[in-house]
Amino acid sequence: MGQITVFSGPERRRRWNDEERQEILSEAFA
Repeated sequence: MGQITVFSGPERRRRWNDEERQEILSEAFA
């Protein structure tokens, strides 16, 4: 769950678009 919080940060949202973030989250849960 910690990784999700990091990706939810404003800096991460600026660097990662929805598609990339979704792929990263999928890998994290996999």
